[in-house]
Amino acid sequence: MSFKHIGNRVIDITSVNHDVFKSDNLGKPKVILFTDKAKTPIVYRALSTYFDKTLEVGLVKSDDEALLKKYKVTKFPHFLILKTGEKTPIHYDQDDFSYSELFEFINTYSETFVDPNQEGNAPDEGPSRASKPWLSGTMPFLSTSSANDICLKKDGVLCVIYAVP
Repeated sequence: MSFKHIGNRVIDITSVNHDVFKSDNLGKPKVILFTDKAKTPIVYRALSTYFDKTLEVGLVKSDDEALLKKYKVTKFPHFLILKTGEKTPIHYDQDDFSYSELFEFINTYSETFVDPNQEGNAPDEGPSRASKPWLSGTMPFLSTSSANDICLKKDGVLCVIYAVP
C-alpha cells in the first residue's frame, strides 16, 4: 500500500526552532507529537493536512533531550496541544493513537471546530516560520528555498553576497 499521496504539513521541531514555532501564528493552537520513529506517522500526516487551516502541527524526535525534559516526556508516542494563553500543555492520555481518536481530541481543543465532512473556513495565516530553518539560525544559508526570505524579496534591503573558496 502506498501512502505517498497523503499530504504532510508537519513541521520538524527542534530546540533551535521551538520558540519560533510556539510564537508564530498566535491564533492557531500548536499540536506536537513526540516520537521515536524515523519517519512521520501516516495518521499524523493526514491530521496535519486536515487541520492545516486551524492548527500548527509539529513533530519532535526522541533524541531532542531538551524538549523531552521541557515537556516531561518519558514514553513514546506522546501527544500534546499548546493553546495560546494557557501555561500548561494539554496532554493526550489515551493509548489509542488511531486517526478517529486523535481527530476527536484535536477537534475538541481547536479554536475552530471542524466538521469532518466539510473543509474548514478559518483564515490562513501562512506557513509557520518554524518550517523555514534559515529564519531561526544566526547565520542563514542562502539557497533557492531561502533566498526570498533572506534577501531577494525584502524592500529597502541591500543584499550582498560574498563568496570565498
